[in-house]
Amino acid sequence: QPMASVSLAWLLHQPAVVSVLAGARSPEQIRQNARAAEIKLSPHVVQALSAATEEVKRCLGTNLDLWQPASQSRMR
Repeated sequence: QPMASVSLAWLLHQPAVVSVLAGARSPEQIRQNARAAEIKLSPHVVQALSAATEEVKRCLGTNLDLWQPASQSRMR
């Protein structure tokens, strides 16, 4: 599977994610992005990908919206 598709599929497997926005430059990319919703990742793969992002999440902090005050963040 293309890395972009797996990334979108991983995001869709996250319990806190209710939707994913993905850009596209061509109709084929739109179709590829849509097919990512059909990818079923095993719990092991989801866990491995989640572990790979831990350092990035730690650096970004609990509020990923740079413009939203921490007091309004749901990620406390």
